Amino acid sequence: MKEFGSASATVIANAGENIQGVGDKITGFGNTMTSHVTAPIAAGVVAVTEGTKELRGDLARLEVNAEQAGRSLDDMEGYMTQIVGVTGEVDSSIEGLSNLLATGISDDGFAQIMDNLSGAAIKFSDTLKFEGIADGLQETLATGAATGSFAELLERSGIVLDDFNEGLEKSIKNGTEENYILQTLSSTGLADFYAAYREGNPDLVAASEAEYKLQTQLAELGALIAPIVAK
Repeated sequence: MKEFGSASATVIANAGENIQGVGDKITGFGNTMTSHVTAPIAAGVVAVTEGTKELRGDLARLEVNAEQAGRSLDDMEGYMTQIVGVTGEVDSSIEGLSNLLATGISDDGFAQIMDNLSGAAIKFSDTLKFEGIADGLQETLATGAATGSFAELLERSGIVLDDFNEGLEKSIKNGTEENYILQTLSSTGLADFYAAYREGNPDLVAASEAEYKLQTQLAELGALIAPIVAK
């Protein structure tokens, strides 16, 4: 798994080296110290590895999907932080990003779509989820007609689906479907909604993003010390 930012990675790597030394000596401690000391150390090590196993698996899956799309997990780090910052959901955010990666959208287009879908995830939080909208967008581009949660998003934004589908069909024929999607989403004002939410709730967003970053740091630490647990 790749590093999650240079500063955090340095801290994690140093911690991992220290814990590696502890792991190598755990057996020796058992011969000279009571279980009241060794048991908590072992329990803490196991808790970090087992507690982060699911997240590490999810991030590994996202990394594979990113690489297949010609990108890297580092490219997705900012987007994961962004969407988890407004949804608080890690698993579904990974699924949503994987769906968007499958669309083949360009780097610039990806950023614009993320701002719009982040706005949608906030504005329609009770009924439309990021993962579902992203899946619907992927299917829309694959089939040439609005479908699923993406179609519902368009309708709720005042867009007539028949008109959208007609325009999408034409854009696919001349290879401009990405621009068509971006222009359509831009007309919804959802990116502005997302920007306003961040501006109006800086502490809330910062707290959610910090919590996610902590989870990824613990996941990296868990990967570093997993061999110790196995030993």
